[in-house]
Amino acid sequence: MKDSKLEAEKICNYIEDLSKGKLHFKEDIYRLTELSINSNKLELLEELSFHAKFSKGIISIIQKKDERLENEYMQTIEKEYLDTIVKIRGILVNILSGATDFLRTIFEEKYLQFTHESMNNLKFLCEDLSFLKLYFNDVKYGR
Repeated sequence: MKDSKLEAEKICNYIEDLSKGKLHFKEDIYRLTELSINSNKLELLEELSFHAKFSKGIISIIQKKDERLENEYMQTIEKEYLDTIVKIRGILVNILSGATDFLRTIFEEKYLQFTHESMNNLKFLCEDLSFLKLYFNDVKYGR
């Protein structure tokens, strides 16, 4: 248990450096990381970080909405974004299945409700998780 705390701290410190101290929800990233390590779900956390980084890219395309882009293309992009959010929510629920009821309730209220605030929090969590994807890439490719 103590090793998972140290490993989670090491990972979070690494991604905080990558983000230049601009993580929105560092404590929640730490909790997800520690929980993933404890429940042998680090591969799920890596998958979550992949989808989070992907969603961040899609959001930037949607926000820049170039008038030259065809409406059909934008509809495809928006559908991809919604599909990705569904995947992200599913992975979060899976990771949180090993959490205490208290922690699960906090995450559900903060990120998994269909409210403007919750969806906005999820968007910011995805921004944080995109740095986690960079961490996994660095580990995988020995940087």
